Amino acid sequence: MKYLLFLLTTSILLSSCATVINQEIVPVHVQSNSGPLRFCINKDSSQWYTTPAWITVERSNHQLVITAANDSVEKNIRIPSKISPAFWANLIFPGIYGMVLDLTNNRRFKYPSHILLDLDNPDAYLLPYHGEGNKGLLNMKLSFPDANSFYINNGKKYYSDFGFLGISGGLEYYLTQKRTITATAGGLLNFGFPIPVPLDYDHRYHANTSAAYASLQTGFDIKRFHIDYGAQFTRTLYTIEVARTNPPYLDSIAGYRQNNVGASLSINYKAGNRFSLGLNYYPSVYGWYKRESEWHYSHLLFFEFIFHFQAAYFPEKK
Repeated sequence: MKYLLFLLTTSILLSSCATVINQEIVPVHVQSNSGPLRFCINKDSSQWYTTPAWITVERSNHQLVITAANDSVEKNIRIPSKISPAFWANLIFPGIYGMVLDLTNNRRFKYPSHILLDLDNPDAYLLPYHGEGNKGLLNMKLSFPDANSFYINNGKKYYSDFGFLGISGGLEYYLTQKRTITATAGGLLNFGFPIPVPLDYDHRYHANTSAAYASLQTGFDIKRFHIDYGAQFTRTLYTIEVARTNPPYLDSIAGYRQNNVGASLSINYKAGNRFSLGLNYYPSVYGWYKRESEWHYSHLLFFEFIFHFQAAYFPEKK
């Protein structure tokens, strides 16, 4: 029960997607199609950069103005600010109050993470999307599972269950332009509604299923898709709770937990450079708890909303 309350409370506290996920400063990679160009940001001529270069800019609802120049030409390239996908994710979780909180700051805005400077065509500032990362890039991941399927041991038999809500975090490091290694840990619930709301169990016995998991995976990009595979460890928990009229209102009267190991497969669709939709399949073949162990199939299968933001960048030394 404490584990369930911890996951649910954490999900509620993270109640506005853009404010929690987006940093105030966003990294932007700027390059050109005609050799090195000098450029400055928002007409600040005190600091000039040379393409290709990583820069950091502050999120804002104003245009990002890049002044690019070579030996003979100088042009201003105006890049509009747009609403971040993290802001619209509030429609799914946690709802309108998350959007209201995001409206109080500029973290709901975004700029393109990759910009191409073309002095012959200043309007063509967006690089074609190839679904590729950058070698040496370290991303942090924050995700919200919101459709969870369980096939686990309840102490008497293996059974199926379904529910909503969860949270996970992890690190993703690009070994090459396409190849990654990822470590993830999180938890899943069988909550009866896609968003946190009070549920009335009508003073009846209630079976609760939850799971914690950790995985280590390697993966690769295929255009807008990213595929990860590797190994996983899960701990599943089955409890029977009874609703009471006096505190504690929910009391666990029976339960069973089991540790499991097996493989992991994740397929993500990159809706943008910072937002993905993911489907995860964690099949296990061996389970144990205390002195009991067995070879038996079980699984976790869940859909999630994933947010990526850059933690660090380690460029190649030349």
